[in-house]
Order: sequence, then structure tokens, then C-alpha cells
Amino acid sequence: MLVNMKEMLKEARKKKMAIAAINTPAFDLVRAAVEAAEELKTPVILDHASAHEDAIPMEVIGPYMVECAKSASVPVAVNLDHGLSMNMCLRAIKCGFSSVMYDASYLPYEENLAKVKEVCDMVHPLGITVEAEIGRMPGFGNHGGIDPKDKSGFYTDPEVARDFAVRTGCDALAVCVGTEHGFYEAPPVLDLKRLEEIRAAVPEETALVMHGSSGVSFSDLQAAITAGMSKINYYTYLSIQAAPKLQKIIAENPERTYYHNLTSCAYEILKQGAKEIITCMRNGQ
Repeated sequence: MLVNMKEMLKEARKKKMAIAAINTPAFDLVRAAVEAAEELKTPVILDHASAHEDAIPMEVIGPYMVECAKSASVPVAVNLDHGLSMNMCLRAIKCGFSSVMYDASYLPYEENLAKVKEVCDMVHPLGITVEAEIGRMPGFGNHGGIDPKDKSGFYTDPEVARDFAVRTGCDALAVCVGTEHGFYEAPPVLDLKRLEEIRAAVPEETALVMHGSSGVSFSDLQAAITAGMSKINYYTYLSIQAAPKLQKIIAENPERTYYHNLTSCAYEILKQGAKEIITCMRNGQ
């Protein structure tokens, strides 16, 4: 069933678990994520990232995401990931998304706050939830003048998180405690004490979100969940799981490899990967 993120994240917080938010820039990924969640009888969030617009536009993949969510036997939220403008958020809503992330973290703090509050005031009456981000998440060159080698320069201040959450009324807030987008050159080190402080500072109804969780060990992810994370985005390391098997299939018969055999194989691998991620996020529940 298609739902927004509010109740699923509230329930996750209560149970000290998190909801996996999986980016789905391909039809097989959508099906794999939803069917993995159904088999585990666990809610899931389907994310469409603005970074994937070149790979597949929102208007192409979005309606399929929404229809799969509606027909699912478990709660499924469909969320815009890193929406960089009000127009992008409105496009997602037009596609039927139940949640949007308005990422204005690239702007000065007060401008970010004002834009997020504007979208919250606009879409909350429609039953649509809003995610936001404060600070700068490392990765993809998004350093904002901070030395990328000094991860502490990206960490979220608990009091700033409280101020932002209270003044905007956002439902979910992405914070920085040691992760980064994309691939890691060195194992990430999470500041769990800071995460606990952020969790204690923000309102109870504000869910905390981890971006850049791919590459973080499952044990560290579970420690972060216990410390207060309720939504964890996962894509990069899931997306590369199918490639070795597909390369082997192509190498064995390069001139007579059917495309549908490749997608069928990829789907099975992606579904198994999604099940492992969702199971991790359940944190023993």
C-alpha cells in the first residue's frame, strides 16, 4: 500500500529499527525492492534521486514506483531523493509521490530553512511528508569549502539540528555523522555520540536520516539505528552487486546473450541484496 513516511518512521523509532530507502533508477530495482519487502513483511521506501534524472526521468519511472507501492502487501513510501528545487518537488507530487526531500543544503542556512518550511507548509495539508538536509554531505565533490579529508568539518551540530527541525516542521532530517555519498576510499568512522546528541536535541516526531550508508558495515549501521537513525538510504553498493555475474554470463557467450536473461539474473541478485539490507535495518526485530 502507498503511504507517506510519517507513520512508518514513527513505528521504526519505537521499535529501534530503521526503514531502508532504496534508490530505484530502473524498473528491475523497483520490483526487487518491493518484493524483497513483501517477502520480509517489512515496510520500505522507494527513492528516486535527482542524480538519476539523466538515467531515467522521474516522469518515466515515478508512475511505476507509485503503482508498485499501491499494489504492495506492505507499506511502501515513494520519495523524491535530493530534490534540488520547488519545481522538482512539485513534479514528484504530480507523479503521485507520497514524500519529497527538498535538499536546499547547498544554500546558506536561513535560506535552506525558509525553503524547507515553504514546502512543508504547502504539502503537509496534502498528507505528503518532507525530508530535508542540513550541513554538507561529502561525496561527489560537494564539499562546500570544507577539507574533504577532515570529515569532522561536515558533522551536524545538535543544536542547529534542533533549531532547523523546530522551525521548519520537517518530518525527516538528514544529518552528517561520518558518512558520504558514493564509494569510500577508506572505511567510514561514525560519530555515534554526536548522533545520540542530535537525537536527544531534535523533536521526538522528527526522524533522523542517514545518507551515504553504502559501504558502512552492517554492524555499524545497526549501531547507528540503535543511536537514533530511523531512515537509511542505500544504493551505491547494492547497484554494483549484479555486475560480476552479468560479466561472467556475457563472457561465456558474448554473441548470443539475451538481454532478458541479463535483466532476470540482475533482478534476482538485486532482490537478494535488498533483502539483506532490509533485514539489517530491522536491527534484530
